[in-house]
Amino acid sequence: MAHDVFVSYSSIDKPLADAVCATLEGRGIRCWVAPRDIIPGMDWSDAIIDALTSAKVFLLILSGASNQSEQVKREIQNAVGEGLPVVPLRIEDVSLSKHMRYFIGTPHWLDALTPPMELHLERLSDTIAALLHAANRHEASELISTPDSSLLGNVVAISAVAETAWDAEVLQQIERELTVFVGPMARVLVRQHSQENRDAKSLCQAVSQFLHNDTERQSFFKATNRLTSDKPQTAPSAAVDPAAPVVAWDAETLHTVERQFAEYMGPLARVLVKRMSQQVANLDALYEALSLHIQTPKERQAFLKGRQLLP
Repeated sequence: MAHDVFVSYSSIDKPLADAVCATLEGRGIRCWVAPRDIIPGMDWSDAIIDALTSAKVFLLILSGASNQSEQVKREIQNAVGEGLPVVPLRIEDVSLSKHMRYFIGTPHWLDALTPPMELHLERLSDTIAALLHAANRHEASELISTPDSSLLGNVVAISAVAETAWDAEVLQQIERELTVFVGPMARVLVRQHSQENRDAKSLCQAVSQFLHNDTERQSFFKATNRLTSDKPQTAPSAAVDPAAPVVAWDAETLHTVERQFAEYMGPLARVLVKRMSQQVANLDALYEALSLHIQTPKERQAFLKGRQLLP
């Protein structure tokens, strides 16, 4: 059966996974969930890979159990490899394991920690519906551009799909900067909101609502400043804050900081260290700026202690 959403969960959380599926399917959103949708006699791993390849959204029910589940780890690794947007529904107050953080980065998750659960499931349904809407519009756009003559009858849909003539490089840059904060979900968010906003400034404003806090939003706006400025840009250097300090960083020092930071942020560490090193005046300030992206006070303190290892 065709499906829209792959639901990943620990068997301990099966009652909630069933409730999630029932809510989404009540909205007409088709789910794939094990073991319900595994055909008897079919190899389990083959079924998982086939389902991930066919899905449009990966829904992770994040709990203490799924955070440590080897099966869930393999599923999310393959989902990220397929380029699926990941939507974590956090049902317990847990911090991401290092494995999860490596593949998700800094997630935009949906919290379902307080009753009533029904309200959280409705919000989840709205989020999934929006992601699927964006994915379907993108697919329609690709379909229309296909030179197959049998598809030319779809030309009437062009005006609904491409209301704004976006520069592909601009969208890619915004997506790249947003990925630092929300991971693979950035691609879908940029596609969706680019249909509703006519310039880079309004697009960046729209997607910034998905960032966790004002610190992340300010970093995102600073990174996209060259794209959103109303003034003509004559050179790439115009994106740099003229008040920002210029520090001649030692490559080995930055490599050490990146290695320490990667324990908490995974592959996003390289991007954040490179960016923050261009915005601060010294090593102490770099550690402080980077620590704001770490989720728990305990982990932040552990990271800050790494500063003592450098002169």
